[in-house]
Amino acid sequence: MWRFITLPAIVFCLLWTACSNTDFHTHIQGFWKVHQVQNNGETNDMYVQINDSILLYWYKDVNYIFPFQYRIEDNETLIVWLQNDPESRPTPIGKLSFDESNGFTLTNEHQRLEYRKSNYAEFKEETGKEWQPIK
Repeated sequence: MWRFITLPAIVFCLLWTACSNTDFHTHIQGFWKVHQVQNNGETNDMYVQINDSILLYWYKDVNYIFPFQYRIEDNETLIVWLQNDPESRPTPIGKLSFDESNGFTLTNEHQRLEYRKSNYAEFKEETGKEWQPIK
């Protein structure tokens, strides 16, 4: 009998965690302006587009494509690994926190990255360039 009571409880916990993590996974997708504050005091601004599995950064006139798979564990830990690389292992890269303004922050021992919703028009106005979105 104990097995029948605990199994639904375990399934409920797993589903609740998966749904919460899915909400966060969906929340971080989109186009963002990122303000980076490093522990040494240096700051940078960049843009990023995040979809299900790719992060495309623009920083100082250069695009960087990071073909990462990612997941969120415990509603706060961002885990990433490279796609199509058998040597790449899931690695925690920081803690996520979400705010009411539809943004989020990623913090680790080296830096704080503050993400705020943006759009392609803002990018063009600031950089004079057209964003080449992820396809």
